[in-house]
Amino acid sequence: MKNKSIVVYTSQFDLTADIIISRIQLCGHDVTRINTEDLALNTQIEAQYDENKFEFSISNNINLRNIVSNQITSVWWRKPNEIHHPAHFSEDEKKFANREFNSLMHGLWSTLDCYWVDHPLRMRAADYKVEQLERARKFGFNIPDTVITANPSKAREFLRSHRNEIIYKTLSNPLVQTGEYNEEKVLTKDHLVAKTTLITCNNEDVLDSVSFVPCLLQELIHKKYELRITVIGDEVFAAEIHSQEREETKLDWRDYSVTIPYKKASLSEDFEARCLNFVKSYGLNYSALDFIVTPDDTYIFLENNPGGQFLFIEERVPELLMADAMTRCLIEGKTPSNGSRKI
Repeated sequence: MKNKSIVVYTSQFDLTADIIISRIQLCGHDVTRINTEDLALNTQIEAQYDENKFEFSISNNINLRNIVSNQITSVWWRKPNEIHHPAHFSEDEKKFANREFNSLMHGLWSTLDCYWVDHPLRMRAADYKVEQLERARKFGFNIPDTVITANPSKAREFLRSHRNEIIYKTLSNPLVQTGEYNEEKVLTKDHLVAKTTLITCNNEDVLDSVSFVPCLLQELIHKKYELRITVIGDEVFAAEIHSQEREETKLDWRDYSVTIPYKKASLSEDFEARCLNFVKSYGLNYSALDFIVTPDDTYIFLENNPGGQFLFIEERVPELLMADAMTRCLIEGKTPSNGSRKI
């Protein structure tokens, strides 16, 4: 097999990237890691046009790595973070620099004719929950009764029509960043998480706030267990998450303070194919799908996570060899099933 040159675009503290990069290197292939924190302070980026070609190069001053665009066979858009700037930059200067870097990097990536896991434009298109639900319905998946509204009366009507038990979820990233300037004029940051919330007649007053921001409300679906289905390339990995074993995880299994059982799941050929085709319909080579399995074994689609994590599943279900699959995916770099590689 010809030696491959793979780029991993991520951040400094990304254990998943560390693991996959080591595996790729053990297979004898070249990997260049680009951490977004280093872009302004420790990276040199050069792009050049002439009559015959366009080419760019990225060099890292810390690990002395250098990559030229015509060498790149695969890119893993893993976990980019904030760009770190010189300490003397004002907040306005940082905002301007961020816009310039984002324009540059997105422009450079869009010139590449290579394999992606996954291109940020496709990931963004696959990340809208409103569109996901409609696409899931068209693919034949069951979806929860759902209302998205900024009308408190409509929200209460939905609550009454579903036995006074509904769920609130965010439409976007549930992470809320707060902060204020301290005496040194440094912005201190804190984070809150807008968790999945059960709304009943006992706390329905929270629906008064619906008038200030659109809210996604869904019927409460009773669970036998939950499914995390991960698509990597053309492979599908399914895990049962037995969230109902603990009170802390009954509503949302993403409470890692407690331990719950995870098991390998068996899917029918038809259902597995629909999951794979759903992900491929976005032009993606990776995504993680969340489903509920009800007590009568009905599968209910919840959401698509194009940037979802996967190694925490393998840690709990070692027979799901997802790290191996991701390594193969980036090395083999097959053309996406929907056609052209280039965006």
